[in-house]
Amino acid sequence: MNKFFKLFIVILCLSQIYCRDFNFGTETTTTIATFPPIKDFSTADANEAWLVTEKGSLFHLFNDGQTNQEVKFETRIRQVYFLNVNEGWVIEENRQIWITTNDGKDWSKRGMFTQDKPYHIVFADNQVGWIIGAFNIWLTEDGGNAWAMVYPNEQVSYDKLEAQPLSLFAVNSDIAWVGLTNSKVLRTVNRGKSWEEVSIPGKYDIHGLYSFSANECIVAARNWGGLYQTTNGGKNWQQVVDTKANENLGIDSVSFVNKKIGWAVGQDFVTNVNNPETNRKVLLKTMDGGKNWARIELGFEQQQLTRVNFSNEKNGWIVGDKTVYTTTDTGRTWKEIFKIEDDKQSNK
Repeated sequence: MNKFFKLFIVILCLSQIYCRDFNFGTETTTTIATFPPIKDFSTADANEAWLVTEKGSLFHLFNDGQTNQEVKFETRIRQVYFLNVNEGWVIEENRQIWITTNDGKDWSKRGMFTQDKPYHIVFADNQVGWIIGAFNIWLTEDGGNAWAMVYPNEQVSYDKLEAQPLSLFAVNSDIAWVGLTNSKVLRTVNRGKSWEEVSIPGKYDIHGLYSFSANECIVAARNWGGLYQTTNGGKNWQQVVDTKANENLGIDSVSFVNKKIGWAVGQDFVTNVNNPETNRKVLLKTMDGGKNWARIELGFEQQQLTRVNFSNEKNGWIVGDKTVYTTTDTGRTWKEIFKIEDDKQSNK
């Protein structure tokens, strides 16, 4: 591939949300994805969460749905992550990082992330955090003041990249798993000094994953992939939700409250050309660590479900493309607490 064309593609990707299925070595097709009206979401505890809209507004949500608050910043907000109910980070459109240590009552400036366009931020503790860029992974070890690129590195150069990072789960300050495009998964056990790349069967985008250790990980394959699980560091993967039995089921998010109880959300991509509106939202629950999953009926209408997170066995959150729901009874009933209508935010 001509190096000038490569540069053009990189610039194009950086100017958009992200690019998918792009391979510098084999010139596969590039597609541009767009974000839904709800761009980012992070839970603080069982009762509170934070949300960023595509328009750049930041909202502090409460599971009663009555006291939601918009928090104003100098420019649009792009990402949010809360480690617990008190400690959180946001990134502005100008890449300025802000931190709060008192549940969003006060915010102070941290470092300016100037190296790339950040798409996803995660912290393992109040010092060690990660940012995913278009083709890069960055690490901070001082709470967000300074950032160093840890992927690509000496192991993998830009010319050898076969996939892009999409999601990251930090087990602790040293161990992290990264979901990529093209069914690729990265694992580090030494805070990004080295990476091991493994593959799950098929050709999927990994938009969600959850891990308990350096050996155990379950990944959510978005485009008709279902769920895959490994217990030996990615050497072998087992498909624990069979797509053939679930009509091309794609999963966007997976979350566990302990090593037994977990949740996943996505949708069935029904390929009936005579009835194209039959794609169905899906909520799954496991009670045995991911070996078996049962569908949970939902009492609300939603075109797409993008995120699930349970703080404990009873209290959980589901995010749709425009709506946020909460449950306080293990998912038996759900309450709509936030909705975006016609690019305007409204609180229920």
